[in-house]
Amino acid sequence: MVALASAKSALEGQGSGSAATEHPWNKLIGMHAMMEEINARNSKIRRSVRRLRDPDEESLHPTTLAVLAVAMYADTHEVKNESDIPQWQQHAREFQQHMTQTAAAMKKNDADGAREVWLEGVKSCSACHDKFRRDE
Repeated sequence: MVALASAKSALEGQGSGSAATEHPWNKLIGMHAMMEEINARNSKIRRSVRRLRDPDEESLHPTTLAVLAVAMYADTHEVKNESDIPQWQQHAREFQQHMTQTAAAMKKNDADGAREVWLEGVKSCSACHDKFRRDE
């Protein structure tokens, strides 16, 4: 019961403690875990864009990926050459935009539109992997 009361207090803006109110985006999730999450959610999106069953629920997958793209943009530790950081961030930005558009199309129950922008997001992933994972 104490945990529930604390959560309700925090929700109402009455929380206390010494924790930071802001968290750095590049520390939100590790790159390996992020890529596993992206793969898992991309599989769910692939099924959803064939036939939307629950647009509000299914739009949560690309929405989550859009948030993870913000963390990806900020976490540039995988970039070996500092001059490549803008390209890394461009891929992350494009992915974020396409996932946001995918979610919006899903919410409108537009499977064809969702598929189209989702596939553009997949191209952003592939281009990034071609550039930054070619040696692996």
